[in-house]
Amino acid sequence: MKKLPIPANEKERLNALQNYAILDSLSEEEFDRITELASIICDVPIALISLIDHDRQWFKSKVGLTADETSRDISFCQYAIMDTQLFEVEDATKDKRFKENPLVIKNPNIRFYAGQPLIASGGYALGTLCVIDNEPKVLSAKQKRALKLLAGEAMTLISERSQKAELKKFENLFELSNDMICVAGTDGFFKKVNPAFVKILGWKVDKLLGTSFFDLIHPDDIEKTQRELQLLAAGHSTINFTHRFQTKNGEYKTLQWVATPEPLTGNLFAIARDVSEEKSKELQLVLSEERARAFFENSQGFMCTHDLQGNFLSVNSAGATILGYSKNEIIAMSLFDIIPKERHQNVDTYLATVIDEGSAKGQMVTLHKDGSHRIWMYNNVLEKDQNGNPYIIGNAIDITEKYFLEEDLKKTKETLEQTNRVARVGGWELEVSTQKISWTSVTKEIHGVAPDYEPALETAINFYKEGESRKKITEAVSLAMSEGKPWDLELQIINLQGREIWVRALGNAEMANGTCKRIFGTFQDIDEAKRTELEVESSRKLLNDVLQAASEVSIIATDVNGLINVFNSGAEKLLGYAANEMIGKQSPAIIHSMDEVTRRGHELEEEYGFPVEGFRVFVQKAEIDGSEQREWTYVKKDGSRCTVSLVVTAMRDIEDNINGYLGIATDITERRIIEKALVTEKARLSAFVEHAPAAVAMLDNEMRFIAISNRWLEDYHLKGRDIIGRSHYEVFENIDDERRARHLRILDGAIERKEEDRYRLKGDKEDQYVTWEMRPWYDFEGRVGGMMIFTQNITSIIRQREELKAEKLRAEQASIAKSEFLSNMSHEIRTPLNGVIGFTDLVLKTKLNETQQQYLTIVNQSANALLSIINDILDFSKIEAGKLELDAEKCDLYEMACQATDIITFQVQTKGLEMLLNISPDLPRFIYADSVRLKQILVNLLGNASKFTEKGEIELKIDALKTKDGETTMRFAVRDTGIGIKPEKQEKIFEAFSQEDSSTTKKYGGTGLGLTISNKLLGLMGSRLQLTSAVDHGSTFYFDVTLRSEQGEAIDWENIDQIKNVLVVDDNENNRMILNQMLLLKNIRTAEASSGFEALQLLSKGEKYDVIVMDYHMPFMDGLETIKKIRESFYGTAAEQPIIMLHSSSDDSKIILACEELKVSHRLVKPVKMQDIYHAFTRLHRKEAEPQLSVDQGNETAIDRFTVLVVEDNMVNMLLARTIIKKFAPNAELVEAKNGLEALNYCERHRPALILMDVQMPEMNGYEATKAIRNITTDVHIPIVALTAGNVKGEKEKCLAAGMDDFVVKPVVEETIIAIFSKWLDLNTQLDNSYENIMENPEAAHFNVNKLKSYLGNDEGILKEAMILIKKELYASTDAIKKCIDLEDLPGLNAAGHKLYGTAVSSGLFLLSKMANELEQLSSFSAEQADSMAIKINNEIAIVLQLMNDIK
Repeated sequence: MKKLPIPANEKERLNALQNYAILDSLSEEEFDRITELASIICDVPIALISLIDHDRQWFKSKVGLTADETSRDISFCQYAIMDTQLFEVEDATKDKRFKENPLVIKNPNIRFYAGQPLIASGGYALGTLCVIDNEPKVLSAKQKRALKLLAGEAMTLISERSQKAELKKFENLFELSNDMICVAGTDGFFKKVNPAFVKILGWKVDKLLGTSFFDLIHPDDIEKTQRELQLLAAGHSTINFTHRFQTKNGEYKTLQWVATPEPLTGNLFAIARDVSEEKSKELQLVLSEERARAFFENSQGFMCTHDLQGNFLSVNSAGATILGYSKNEIIAMSLFDIIPKERHQNVDTYLATVIDEGSAKGQMVTLHKDGSHRIWMYNNVLEKDQNGNPYIIGNAIDITEKYFLEEDLKKTKETLEQTNRVARVGGWELEVSTQKISWTSVTKEIHGVAPDYEPALETAINFYKEGESRKKITEAVSLAMSEGKPWDLELQIINLQGREIWVRALGNAEMANGTCKRIFGTFQDIDEAKRTELEVESSRKLLNDVLQAASEVSIIATDVNGLINVFNSGAEKLLGYAANEMIGKQSPAIIHSMDEVTRRGHELEEEYGFPVEGFRVFVQKAEIDGSEQREWTYVKKDGSRCTVSLVVTAMRDIEDNINGYLGIATDITERRIIEKALVTEKARLSAFVEHAPAAVAMLDNEMRFIAISNRWLEDYHLKGRDIIGRSHYEVFENIDDERRARHLRILDGAIERKEEDRYRLKGDKEDQYVTWEMRPWYDFEGRVGGMMIFTQNITSIIRQREELKAEKLRAEQASIAKSEFLSNMSHEIRTPLNGVIGFTDLVLKTKLNETQQQYLTIVNQSANALLSIINDILDFSKIEAGKLELDAEKCDLYEMACQATDIITFQVQTKGLEMLLNISPDLPRFIYADSVRLKQILVNLLGNASKFTEKGEIELKIDALKTKDGETTMRFAVRDTGIGIKPEKQEKIFEAFSQEDSSTTKKYGGTGLGLTISNKLLGLMGSRLQLTSAVDHGSTFYFDVTLRSEQGEAIDWENIDQIKNVLVVDDNENNRMILNQMLLLKNIRTAEASSGFEALQLLSKGEKYDVIVMDYHMPFMDGLETIKKIRESFYGTAAEQPIIMLHSSSDDSKIILACEELKVSHRLVKPVKMQDIYHAFTRLHRKEAEPQLSVDQGNETAIDRFTVLVVEDNMVNMLLARTIIKKFAPNAELVEAKNGLEALNYCERHRPALILMDVQMPEMNGYEATKAIRNITTDVHIPIVALTAGNVKGEKEKCLAAGMDDFVVKPVVEETIIAIFSKWLDLNTQLDNSYENIMENPEAAHFNVNKLKSYLGNDEGILKEAMILIKKELYASTDAIKKCIDLEDLPGLNAAGHKLYGTAVSSGLFLLSKMANELEQLSSFSAEQADSMAIKINNEIAIVLQLMNDIK
């Protein structure tokens, strides 16, 4: 099996690779640029950054290759990492190492390979930057150099990537540290403090940041603190001092500070530790020391105490005297000061021994003050003070005289024995004739052989290292023997132990008569000196290579006078100067800011007491201290600046004389930015951990706490306990084996979490629930440093969940009970109401005296009022939030638009505004839409227009944009001439609860919800509101919506062809235009007059018009005045000149009587609708209707007999149904069933024409009965109509689903039953005259004169007198309703409605009675709703009055 190459440091190399944490990381652009560049420079298709793992090579970046890794045993790179130089294979098929490699014989068919090792710090080859080709190849020198530079750049990226990872780990320090860490300004104020400040001092962060720290320092310590801070200003890089600092409770704590300045910002970075307890213990120690001082002073030997660094803490007088010093002098010194420098290593060994073993004894040499040596025998022990701080007690006896006597004797002996060995010089001799060679003992020692070893010439030669050394010695011996030539060579031998040793071999030949008799010489071990020489030479070369290769480090050297003599490539790159511009020509002053140099000179002058100027500013401190590290500002050749960390070192020759200066600078500009960001991020992280909403704890590998959050202490009842450093198992007792095993898994790298866990702490009365996560944290070397535990107490959530489950169950049960209650209540309340309303309705239609009529009317109204209240209570579906759905049905677009404007017209016209309705003639008549919601949107927009418009007009315009495939896209637009909206406010008004500004709300009122709701409704229709507006000119709100549409059949307007020419008199141009467009549809020509005066002028010219349409509101001369003049000057009667008056609903009371007096043909309330104007034209030439027969004169009813099955368990309701049906359909055969079972039994034998089915009944309800009847009547479909007292949402759907055909909600009145019979029965008959008149003559719905005649008879005098009284009552009702609306008087409004209902219901005013009833039942006052109802009532009264006037 082929042995694969493994580096000697493989274990350490793999460890270093893992520490960089780069294996299996994601692709990064910086690395990809390097591989791409390598591919381009070396002109190869494949380039890789390959990292050699234990058993694989993994590619961090790749060009031309898709694989992410390969096995290590087939990799070329495993050979490349065996050296530091480029590894190149010209043709792999000719290389025995690779010719059978699968990467060569298969894809990617490698022929050429070149790999430059990636060398990390420590000399470890992590992998290579390699290039590959499928053709044989050789790289040029430039390509090799480029590959090497790119490899260096790749290694730099790897290192920087690792450093950034370490930087993130450091962010925890600020927040988790128990030491107080802060940033302070020179003005005496903290700028940032960590949580330890609050914990130790008690002050809140705001208090600390807003108070000068001098205000909290003990008054006696302020001056000392100020002196320390002045040291920083004087140039000290760090200060260390102690002072007392006030806590929140008024006490003082002793704080030990370490502070350092930040030159860029002038801020101070400081760390403080609470040493109050240590200070207290120090005082106690002083007392103890006083007691021991007497013993010290009386001892005749050398007694002392010193710390673990050798600094004296105390000394007795006798010991100090022996050394020639005073006690005070000794105490200011350390062991290193009284022990010769060459023996300082022994001091280090002594300190290490006493620290490790607790004691040490032996001999020690010290220096007397006069320079003489003293020898001591010591026996010292390690002790601890009361605070637990270790120190060493020393006790020594002076043995100087004795020591020197013994040493003299010993040295004399050793000198004699070791002279040769010390010199490491041996001898040797070769007898040529006998070939016998002899070695001295030193020579044998150098060769590593035993003293009795007998060498031979051949074996002696073989000790020399094979190669150059052996060749040279062989040639030297040969020349000596043949020519007698001596030699002096430096060669390498390999001794018996295999160690390579450099030796100096000297040889001389003893010749006699030209023949060599003997060869002899010396043999010296020069290994150490030789290796030092080689290292110096290597170091010199290495230094030169480093100087030029360190492209990211500026290295500049000068002579003693400051003239630059070294300027490396890093300096060139950093500063922009070439080396030949600087070496021998410039001093460092050219790259420095003179202001900065001058300031530094002043600092040094203050420090040393003499002027420091020019070049001396850079080297003064370095000469004294050996070196100086300081931040400077470099000025580049282009004038730009950068911050560098500059280390200046004084270079000395072998005699310790300064022969120049070396400055090494690194650019730290970016680092300063990163450090600042790090401080900021650490502050954020600290605040996050401490105030995290979950409990957080950080533990080390031994499960000891090293950081905790406040919530952790709270959740686990640890407030007031210091658990830092304590074991988790000590803090939480009784942790079971399962949890301990989990901890071990986490520390082994696992991450575990649990969403719900139960526990109970000691003292808890009930279980607690938490959600937790445990994960390891890693140190900068990538090793697991411990674990993080995150927990959140979710006990309240768990309990709330259980409560919600129980509450949900209760709610569901309550919902079921409520539904049952509502269903039962609906039935139980509506059932008796059905009888009350139904029978009172029937009685009211009989002949009654005035008192009876009044009383029964009140009963009927009260019953309907109660029904309305019940409907509101039971219709709970209206409050199902978020369940709004559109109900698209076929609706009349023109009618819907008219209804929308009718609702708002009264409000608009009351303000003196014009209300315009502009409907495009090409619009379809019918659309499929939710007319309620669409009308709601239009009413809202019209209401807003009215609210914000004080003068001018409001227009509702509807246009057809396009029609395709039965769908029409229409634009609905509401235009006003109001206040307008500022552009910057136009988006805001669509937000909920928002208007243009607060003053708008104060002036106009409103919640600001209208537009938002409208927009949401439009969103369901696939549209949205849009706006155009100009301040003080008005606004237009519009939306486009696409709806299914139908044209519908054209309305046949009787006698409309007799109208050919119309004069329109209106001061509003838009209104004239709209009327013109309406009339053009019927080819009616129009002439226009903008005032009454223009109209009179036209008539004075002899112009004749079929109709004059006259507006009431016009300036100078209103409509009535104009009509009066027409009647006086031109046409005195309506027959001669028909006139139609256009007016506002608010003008009814003013103009009704005047119109009658001026013989106005018709009055129309604006805005004018197309149907209204055509209808008015039709009636102008209507033929007189034939007199109708009275009820008694009518033909006999000829209704075919048919069977109606009434299924009802309530006898009152049964009687009501029987009475109503018998009244209008006397030939109907009624069959009664008390429950569904009886109805089913009847249907098994008979087939009724119609079934009226109650829903809730005993034995078998209506649903069950309907299903059963459908099953047995498959031969015929019997209409089944539900008569239900329930009005719960969904009941209609349940009825239809059960098989019923229709759905009627009780109470049931006569008109309801008649409508049902007409819908489901094909009756070729005439029903009751009153119903017939309504169905066949639409005017009867407004005013049924036969109804009035049924009460008064056919006496025309009485009938005329009654109609005069009715008119007066109607006028009075109009005024009363308007007054109540103005006063917002709801009871008065109800009373007015009640009175109007009494008048209408007894006068045959069917539609007006319904409107009056609605007004009477109004339960709450809404101005908009009241206005809408008033408009409808006024319009209806106007129609009724016109119909009454038409009766001759």
